[in-house]
Amino acid sequence: MVKISRNTKSSTRRKSRKWLLLIPSFMLLAFLLYAFLFFSGRLTEETTALDEIFSSGQPPDDNAKDTKKAQGIVYPYPAPDGATPIMKPAFGAHRLHADAVFALAEGHDLQTFIPFVESLKSTEFTGDLVLGISAMDQLKPGVEQYLKSHDDDGINVVAYTSTWICHDGQGKIVQGANSGIRPCKLVGMFADEKKGGVIKDPREARPVATARYDLYWCWSLNYSKHSWIMLIDSRDTYFQLHPFVTVQRESNPKRPDGLLYLFEVSVCSCVRDSGASL
Repeated sequence: MVKISRNTKSSTRRKSRKWLLLIPSFMLLAFLLYAFLFFSGRLTEETTALDEIFSSGQPPDDNAKDTKKAQGIVYPYPAPDGATPIMKPAFGAHRLHADAVFALAEGHDLQTFIPFVESLKSTEFTGDLVLGISAMDQLKPGVEQYLKSHDDDGINVVAYTSTWICHDGQGKIVQGANSGIRPCKLVGMFADEKKGGVIKDPREARPVATARYDLYWCWSLNYSKHSWIMLIDSRDTYFQLHPFVTVQRESNPKRPDGLLYLFEVSVCSCVRDSGASL
């Protein structure tokens, strides 16, 4: 049996304590080194920014870094090569510098249009209301007359009719988009820039609920870069506030890019005292 003397044990404990005492020192040195490197980098950035100001006489662009990162990224143009959008409103006219609300409202009856349009008017919105509606000969009673009656009351209604080729689950051509669920293709959206003939929809058939964003893009070409545009559903929307009153407008008219705001709507099933669901 090997015996360890008390002196040996004490010596080992003293060495362990010394190493334990050195750990905080190492941690402090590491922190000081990190702080030095961090503030050195910040100082270099600030010095570079000051150099830019003194050399150009203008403060650096806040979006310069994001712009540099975005360089080289090419987003696909919705129109096929050599094609140009040719869709024209069935009635109404766009105003280049106006704000606008876009909505697809095909198949709606008059009782659906009235709360949507009248609530928007009540907010003192004076921009364009651009709607995708059913073919003129398929509009529900009173819809055409109602939409055309807003020429002189502050809101400018612009209406488009679209022709869709839709398919059922077996791939057969059927009538109607079935509330936007059936896969469809747009007809008459693009024309050949040189020959002038209509080009077929180059994309795969997709639900109208998705394809409507092609329409929104086409409509947006009629507005300036600094117009505010809201995309919203029309069937279950009631405006209580001006669509853009809480959004700060861009103050720099030369800014090439814009802002995209995404809003999430939470729908709750509330119960009154009587037990009726709201």
